[in-house]
Amino acid sequence: MSTHPPEASFPSAELRGLLDGCCDQRLDERELERLKELMLTDRSARHAYLDWMTVEAELRVRNAQNQSLTPAEEHAIVAAGTRAATGVGPRSLSRAAWAALAASLVGVALLSGWRLPGGWTRNEPVALITPQTQQPIATITATQNCRWRDNALGYGAKLADGDRVELLTGVAEITTTGGAKLLLEGPGDLLVRGDSPSVLRGGRLTVHAPADSAPFALATRRMQFDHGGADFGVVVGRSGGGELHVFGGSVVAKMIDDRGEPAQEVTLTAHQAVRVAGHDPAVAVFEADEDRFVRSLDSTPGPRNGLYAYEGFDYGPGQLAQQNGGFGWAGPWFDLETADAPGDDPTNRVGRGSLNYPALVPHGNKAAQVDQQNRVRRTLAASVGGVFDTAGLVEIQDGQRLVGSAGKTLYLSFLQRVSAVDDGFYGVELHRGDGNPNRVLCIGNGAEGSGYGVTSNYNGYGRDNYLKLGAESDRVNLIVVRIDFGQDNSDTATVYRNPQSLVDESVCQPAGMLLGNFAFDRVCFGNFDQSKLHEVDELRIATVFHAATGRRDLPDHASSRAMARLRSPTDGPRMAATFAALLAHQ
Repeated sequence: MSTHPPEASFPSAELRGLLDGCCDQRLDERELERLKELMLTDRSARHAYLDWMTVEAELRVRNAQNQSLTPAEEHAIVAAGTRAATGVGPRSLSRAAWAALAASLVGVALLSGWRLPGGWTRNEPVALITPQTQQPIATITATQNCRWRDNALGYGAKLADGDRVELLTGVAEITTTGGAKLLLEGPGDLLVRGDSPSVLRGGRLTVHAPADSAPFALATRRMQFDHGGADFGVVVGRSGGGELHVFGGSVVAKMIDDRGEPAQEVTLTAHQAVRVAGHDPAVAVFEADEDRFVRSLDSTPGPRNGLYAYEGFDYGPGQLAQQNGGFGWAGPWFDLETADAPGDDPTNRVGRGSLNYPALVPHGNKAAQVDQQNRVRRTLAASVGGVFDTAGLVEIQDGQRLVGSAGKTLYLSFLQRVSAVDDGFYGVELHRGDGNPNRVLCIGNGAEGSGYGVTSNYNGYGRDNYLKLGAESDRVNLIVVRIDFGQDNSDTATVYRNPQSLVDESVCQPAGMLLGNFAFDRVCFGNFDQSKLHEVDELRIATVFHAATGRRDLPDHASSRAMARLRSPTDGPRMAATFAALLAHQ
């Protein structure tokens, strides 16, 4: 198969950028006019254009559609291109020759999926295969449930400079020849480069670049990342903005404005993140959230670093019952009570969007109870060999396998919101079996006639002696419950409402404590009476405080880490030149 002409055959870097942009359907009106101008005034540019586009058309048709050009199609394009390229300038071309050039442009446009006048578009998948003469710079070394826009990609595929990886679904591991390991999540779009930074055009990418590996350069449209070996994740949205989350090491994020000019730099260390909007040079620095990224395909994502159960409600809006995501659970959600009428939408449901809380970055959707005769339940994996059993957290009481082994400490956390206060019962409940008598803790309002706070039917905490949590609110609340399991079922439950820190428990002021037997094996959400909406999100069960608050990878001394440093770039001209070349490939 033919390959793109070598670099030396191009009259200018500008033309190569325009040709790449044309192939990728990314030229704006100004760039398109510039390409037309070069076609009219520069004979060598026309030669380069026709060579490049003919090969591009062949590659796209043969590899995306898995078929060859017919002899007639090939002859028409090559013949038209040859006639069009023989003139010495626009005035020397005959009307027939210009018609031939137009025919060749239209022919190539049809084959490459370019938008033509009148709004007609042929959107065929892009499939560029690495020419055998190019040395690979990376290999796809692992895949999980992957679907590709280019069917030639897959496990073991070799990637060379300029190859584009468009992943529709799943997770792909890409290992560079220098030793860096990348995890691209679908949908994701990565342009692999050798001597210049690889470009994440969209989606989510995790980078593990050991200090002893060869430098791996990465950029997006709005940021470039410099590091001497680091673990980090990058997200790029549709608008071109994005986020950098640093998990280990140090990364310098260089911000670029809409003109391709340097704006500012942010130096991030472990557990820090920065966000930049698509058309705004301003940045926001916040805490990194490693749970938003796939960090490894060596084993399935799940319990580690003190986090044993998680539910982020990462499902499509609709029925909550039978949803079975997250980890640490014995099975899916199950409706215990529901106000659903035949043919109506479910009232224990997955609501669109997440609950937002300062310094937390939730993902997925949320649980929403939209009616007032509702209870939904999910059971923990407390069976023999389950995650809680393996961690030594399970003990047997009254013939039941419960999470609550003596001498252990467990944290439960969640976000909770209700649409109206003093509007009847709602709560997040811990049970040791179904039914109110087996409810060991309930955080909410109205249980057994109490107000807003924490009750326990099993331990005798009700209207007269429940733990009050302060004034009820219709805002999002972060609740953290710490349970210290003692000997002879003498346990202590400490409750934090909107704790002062998500990292350092010692600076948090508890709302109060309860004494009793708090071993449990399931979590329920309930909503009864009146007309309110009850929502819950980001449910975690962990053995350390910062894992329960979404910071499971933080070390114990994380609260003393340095803040990010913002400064003006000192290498502005070099950055501008780098991004001028980079944007040509966007």
